Amino acid sequence: MADQLELLSTQLTAISGRLRSGSGVETERAEILKATGGISAALKRPVDDLMGAMIEVTKATSIRLLIKWGVFAAIPPAGGVSVEELAAKAQVDAGLLSMSAPPSPQLSEPFSNVKSR
Repeated sequence: MADQLELLSTQLTAISGRLRSGSGVETERAEILKATGGISAALKRPVDDLMGAMIEVTKATSIRLLIKWGVFAAIPPAGGVSVEELAAKAQVDAGLLSMSAPPSPQLSEPFSNVKSR
């Protein structure tokens, strides 16, 4: 693993040097993504893939629930909204909403700061 990481580090150093010299950003971007994917692959254990799959199932379930509750429709297109205001618009409990949704740039406060009523 250490040899793989050292090789990937060398590749990233070379890519960053080419970026500084002004070469094609899109080509370099693709190479950076490939190299960072290699770092991830070198560090992952089999259990990490299983945990990732479980997280994706949880995200999909949360999204379905938020759609059913009408939360996305209640988010204003411009400006921010507090979790309390969003919960009131969607007619759902703010505590449940804060546990069901990831942070969003449209929310004016992070969900982790929401207190259930």
